[in-house]
Amino acid sequence: MSTAIHEGERWIQNQVGESDLGERNSGIVSNRIIPGAIPFIRQQTMVIVTSIDTDGFPWSSVLFGESGFLVAPDPSHMMIHLDRALIRSDDPLWLNLDRDSRIGLLLIELTTRRRLRINGQATRTDNLIRVEIEASYPNCPKYIQRRHLDPDVHVTTDEPWNTGHLLETAHRSLIERADTFFVGSAHPKQGLDASHRGGAPGFITFIDNETMHIPDYPGNSMFNTLGNLVVHPQAGLLFLDFETPRSVQVIGHTQVVLNSQITSGASRYWSFKVDAWREGPLPEAWSWNFIDASPHNPK
Repeated sequence: MSTAIHEGERWIQNQVGESDLGERNSGIVSNRIIPGAIPFIRQQTMVIVTSIDTDGFPWSSVLFGESGFLVAPDPSHMMIHLDRALIRSDDPLWLNLDRDSRIGLLLIELTTRRRLRINGQATRTDNLIRVEIEASYPNCPKYIQRRHLDPDVHVTTDEPWNTGHLLETAHRSLIERADTFFVGSAHPKQGLDASHRGGAPGFITFIDNETMHIPDYPGNSMFNTLGNLVVHPQAGLLFLDFETPRSVQVIGHTQVVLNSQITSGASRYWSFKVDAWREGPLPEAWSWNFIDASPHNPK
């Protein structure tokens, strides 16, 4: 994500005939956080974070914390107070940030369907990540299923992560029933992006045990994620199991397909072929309360 439309975004806009709309909507992107978003940031207890490894794979991670662990001291910077957050020391995020300062952030409040996207350069110390903002904008509420979580970061778990290369039956079951996931993508020059995807359960389908089809529903015509995937096909997905609770991170290669009627409710989709996965637990004391599904979800 950047304040300028890059070649991948522009190519998709031209292909689907949405260049004018994408151009108009891109005016909301700024290198400063809008004033109304600063108190919103402080209220949040969850942030999705994209980092990138040395092989070029973006990883999508999640951090939880008490309200106030995320703050914007001014419109050009954002802080993540790690001493007020639930930290898993073996998440790829930490090693990635030590090697590459680029970061993508998605602040999403599932209860109200409000979200804010940010990318920039991160500086990390023991208890703090300081982000210098390069691009930021609020996103529309489409396809967000409302849920409520009030995490207690003092309740943790020591269960180790599982890793592998081929999805297991439990992972595929989670993905096939998912109504929400998060995607990390990258552009070589314009940084990292963290984004949300949602739909009715079953909107993600498998064509084999390692390749899934993901519809791209109509949005703001900016095509930040798809544009990144055209230029840099590697991506990272994050699935939260709201029932167990557990999280599954998946990295892989993508391919964007336009003008297709294969997927119901969308004229385009992207395929994702799994390269590797990581699965870890969230504290069992946490519970997610489902409120309602998005009225925008295709039937």
